[in-house]
Amino acid sequence: MSQSTNPLEQRLVDLEMRLTYQQKLIDELNSVVTEQTMTLLRLEKSVGTLVQHHDQMQRQLREQSPNLPHERPPHY
Repeated sequence: MSQSTNPLEQRLVDLEMRLTYQQKLIDELNSVVTEQTMTLLRLEKSVGTLVQHHDQMQRQLREQSPNLPHERPPHY
């Protein structure tokens, strides 16, 4: 800035620069949050699928071996 800029003008310029920086930062943070939300949704879907497969395998195991106890052996 030139020496002729009065303090009020300089303050306004500084505030505008801060606002511009903050707007850019908010946009970047919003992008990160959006990306993390999408990742979280994919992970939740994957976990749900794994739980379903696990439950299905447990049912199949019980149907194939109904006489086996469903408790862990004592050494666990």
